[in-house]
Amino acid sequence: MSSNARNQHTFNARERRKAYRVIGGLKASLHNPNVSEAAKASAVKRLEELEAGTEGEEEAETEKAEFNLREKAKAMDDEGALRESPATMHRLIGQYKAVLKNPKAPAEAKRQAQEALESGLGE
Repeated sequence: MSSNARNQHTFNARERRKAYRVIGGLKASLHNPNVSEAAKASAVKRLEELEAGTEGEEEAETEKAEFNLREKAKAMDDEGALRESPATMHRLIGQYKAVLKNPKAPAEAKRQAQEALESGLGE
């Protein structure tokens, strides 16, 4: 992924989080008894506008998931095993090491990561 694409992806993710926070705030104002009826009507109108704009985001998320699946398929050979390109192997080793260092990772995941690294993958 190029630097520009990565920055755009980060920007899009940040904008989505911001939009979800705005939507959450508007919904909260609808249920707040201290908010005036005029403000609630304005919140309803704004929610409708925002929710109409988020329909395209679902399509973008689907396209992103399909892209990730295509990329993963490229890294596999015909039998479904990982191609042993240096970049793929380095990524895989890094993922296993990250699991071992993650205090929230389940014990079973840590055991599998340790076994994979000990089997010669990390050499």
